[in-house]
Amino acid sequence: MFVRVISLVFIFLVRLRFPAHFSIIQVIRKRYGNDNVKLIRSFEKIDFKYRKLLLDIDFLENCVSNNVAPNFVQFRVANKDLRNSNTYRLCQTKLLKQEMVNKKNDLNAAKNHLAEVKKNLMKELSWIDYHHVCNLFLVGNDKAISKHKETQNKKLVKLIGSPLNKITHDPEKVIYNFSKHVLTEAEKSVLCKGLQFAVPPKTIEYSEYMLPFELLFRDIKNNNLTTPQCNSIKSKILDTAFSSFDFLNTNKIKSNLSNLELEALHFLSKQTDFVIQKSDKGNTVVLIDKETYKNKIGDIISDSGKFEKLNIEEDKQLNFLINSEKKLKDILKKFFKIGCLDKDKYDLISPTGSKPGILYGLAKVHKPVVGNCPSFRPILSAIGTSTYNLAKFLVPILKPLTINEFTVKDSFSFANEVTTFDKKCIMASLDIESLLKIA
Repeated sequence: MFVRVISLVFIFLVRLRFPAHFSIIQVIRKRYGNDNVKLIRSFEKIDFKYRKLLLDIDFLENCVSNNVAPNFVQFRVANKDLRNSNTYRLCQTKLLKQEMVNKKNDLNAAKNHLAEVKKNLMKELSWIDYHHVCNLFLVGNDKAISKHKETQNKKLVKLIGSPLNKITHDPEKVIYNFSKHVLTEAEKSVLCKGLQFAVPPKTIEYSEYMLPFELLFRDIKNNNLTTPQCNSIKSKILDTAFSSFDFLNTNKIKSNLSNLELEALHFLSKQTDFVIQKSDKGNTVVLIDKETYKNKIGDIISDSGKFEKLNIEEDKQLNFLINSEKKLKDILKKFFKIGCLDKDKYDLISPTGSKPGILYGLAKVHKPVVGNCPSFRPILSAIGTSTYNLAKFLVPILKPLTINEFTVKDSFSFANEVTTFDKKCIMASLDIESLLKIA
């Protein structure tokens, strides 16, 4: 409600400051002078140039990685047979790479110029006028950039046979945006890839890369092999590890995102006003304002029927964790002394360095949404708590007791059983509101 009021106030102020019977240029010229009108036009042109350069660099990188040559590097030669030679292709690749260097230099210059113009505009214009004018003037750039991107995609289709960086999923079905942030096409493209999508690192750390090979040799070594066998296997693992590390370091790893997508990813990673998370069901992506998210989780834990508040003074929270550990250790010691636990199991279960659990919520987008805000399933991450090791130890012991004729192994087993039921039967399900899940 508060956000809606603020939005209405902003719209009212904009309409008040920009009357309908005057053009925006007339209002700006009268209020700030003709120099600032020129500054706004300059901002519009530089913004378009900057975004167009990002697309051009992305286009050239796609051409190089797919070993195709656009028309501007297909120069004429006296002997037509030379067009199929390696020398001709090498010249084309060099021209493409040089053009990429030129474009990147232009991009850095445009980025600095754009930042300078923005700074001057923010200094000259009021906050409301600056945001209204910039958003309005950049709408035309959005259309022009979309058209330019469409043209480049058509060129790529002709060159390599299929469009690159095409969104394979419908953003409307994959992304649920409940925040005030309006997603750009590049941001939608990144989020459509899912939260499990990973960008390859620019450089590979030696220690991190070699660790899995060392662990592999350690596991093999524990299989009672003879010394010659161990030495032979060790030599082969070392050879594979060093040769693959050298190959990956000498050959530059190409990013699996375009320049526009990388810019969008960096922008989203720095935002603190909204939360990006997976949904409760499925692999969809949810965006929600941070304040709204905190309020919804606060409403869940404030329910005294489901949660009990521990009145612990702030300076005594550490003592509470230490006492929780001590209570559990005392019980475990009793079992250890009477022989119910051996030394290995006692050490495995005994808690050390405990910390509080972390509560978070996942949006239930599969349920009806009220007031542009979904309900949440509370999930408590108990990793590192005083009872976590004990719970982990008891799971395989207690799990067989939960299996009977009224349970199913998984959704596939359930589907198989349902098909064998009498058609006269009616299937019903019970829903638990705010079921707390321990992870």
